[in-house]
Amino acid sequence: MEFHKELLNDPRDNQRDACGVGFIANMKGLRSHKVVTKGLEILRKMDHRAGRAADNKTSDGSGILLSIPHNILKEFALGIGKSLPKEGSYALGMIFLPKNEKDYSKCIAKINETAVLNGLDILFYRDVPVDSSVLGEIAKISEPKIVQAVIVDNAKNNAKPFKWRIFILKKMLETFGRSSFGMEQKDFYFASLSTESVCYKGLVLPKDLPEYFHDLKNKAYKSSFAMIHQRFSTNTNPSWPLAQPFRIICHNGEINTLRGNINAMYARSFIIENEELNDDIKNNMGIICSPGFSDSAMLDNAIEFLLQTGRTLPQAMSMVIPEPWEKNYEMDEKLRNYYEYQSYIMEPWDGPAFVGFVHDGCIGAILDRNGLRPGRYCVTKDNFVIMASESGVVDIKHEMVVEKGKISPGRIFILDMKKGVILDDNKIKNELAEKNPYGDWLNRNRINMSDIEKKEKYHDSEDLKSKKTELLNYFGYSKEDMRVIISSMANEGKEPVGSMGNDTPIAILSKNRPLLYNYFKQLFAQVTNPPIDAIREELVTSMSTFLGSEKNIFDESEEHCRMIRLNGPVLSDSQFSAIENFSDSYLKVKKNNYNI
Repeated sequence: MEFHKELLNDPRDNQRDACGVGFIANMKGLRSHKVVTKGLEILRKMDHRAGRAADNKTSDGSGILLSIPHNILKEFALGIGKSLPKEGSYALGMIFLPKNEKDYSKCIAKINETAVLNGLDILFYRDVPVDSSVLGEIAKISEPKIVQAVIVDNAKNNAKPFKWRIFILKKMLETFGRSSFGMEQKDFYFASLSTESVCYKGLVLPKDLPEYFHDLKNKAYKSSFAMIHQRFSTNTNPSWPLAQPFRIICHNGEINTLRGNINAMYARSFIIENEELNDDIKNNMGIICSPGFSDSAMLDNAIEFLLQTGRTLPQAMSMVIPEPWEKNYEMDEKLRNYYEYQSYIMEPWDGPAFVGFVHDGCIGAILDRNGLRPGRYCVTKDNFVIMASESGVVDIKHEMVVEKGKISPGRIFILDMKKGVILDDNKIKNELAEKNPYGDWLNRNRINMSDIEKKEKYHDSEDLKSKKTELLNYFGYSKEDMRVIISSMANEGKEPVGSMGNDTPIAILSKNRPLLYNYFKQLFAQVTNPPIDAIREELVTSMSTFLGSEKNIFDESEEHCRMIRLNGPVLSDSQFSAIENFSDSYLKVKKNNYNI
């Protein structure tokens, strides 16, 4: 094998299998066109992380999330005889629409109708100026018509907050989009809808993004932040809606627990209540996590909803991506109590992840508990904060750097542009831990398995030994299972690792009687995830689960943690018996007798 002497790596190894993410922001929240151009520079520097189609001109997706282009919209409004309200008092939607005139008109009519139902007015629509000639042939096939809609409040006395009604407008239109254009809503999609940010994205190469979207080259476009993403598509095919950033976040990584997360979010949607918003929740909100979308898009949906429940940005992020707390006995007890309490409300969205986010004047990032996706940052003397999934994304002279570093696993980094400060991770977590008396709530309500377990010992009787072969057959264990898997686990204390393909028929088609577990397959992102050893890396892994009913996610009360906490999902006979005989006013046990 030959190597170029001047390089440390093999130049033929030019494949990269992780998305590029990053942001630049002014610490004081000051807007400038420089932020836009520097954000585009970061995007171009991430080109090596991008996926491309066969035409070499169609990107897997690239985009930039910026402040709303108030000056551009103001000039446009004057040109059509309209008056644009002050910043923050209106919302801007970036909408992908069908090019077909009939479907386009149908969508516009639905937007107008739905806006009125929610006490909103569409002040005007604006065709976003684009140059389709820079697109690859594959991107052109699915290119949408891209329109911006300025939305204002026409119901000043409406008890429902303006931002909530904007959220419900989008959710109602998502339901319409799924029913009219399919699950992925490729022809009708809100890339963003916010009072503070807007997303320019698509199947465009990073270098071509400002050539495609003319707004990005307009010097009148001034922003206080720019969050970028360059996509390497792994688990879903590239499409215009799936390009990132999304409405709140951009994400480098995979959500390995996705199927469980989706099911849990869907299940809890039936117990959501809020006295002022119940009619919207029951009739208009629809599905929280849009089906058919990527793991990143659904994570964005979940965070967006949590923010609508009144939770702060740090709290929402710490709920979906908690740091490892269960076996970290050096962690402050109050913070451990906070994380345990939140675990009864929201399951973690686990997997290797660097997640950038923007909301309510704050921009930042969080790392997964293993730290499997890096995040590096620097602060400059001219009040800029730059963070990305690698160093060197912006050319900065050494003498201009005030501070630089990286995020540690499970840590959160937030720049508050309103206050002009970087929030300390410890201070953020302490404020979260002090919000409510979580420790008292847990002590009064949470029940550990050890508190109710009967300390009986079960032995392998002679009768059981004589029936061992019969039981192995009954439960579907083969001689190969015993020789290859069970013996390895017994002798070495670990599961065997193999690399050969598996040509065994799927369980439902087998002529034999397979193990029950073989009827189920784990769904996870099979890309760049290293194997995790749950024993040697127990600090960042957990088998804990709980029994009990979830409560309304809009609230935080001590009843939310009235649960039986188990160390793992497999119960011994004594544990099963203890649960069977347990009962109190909150947790009731019911036994069904089945004849098998």
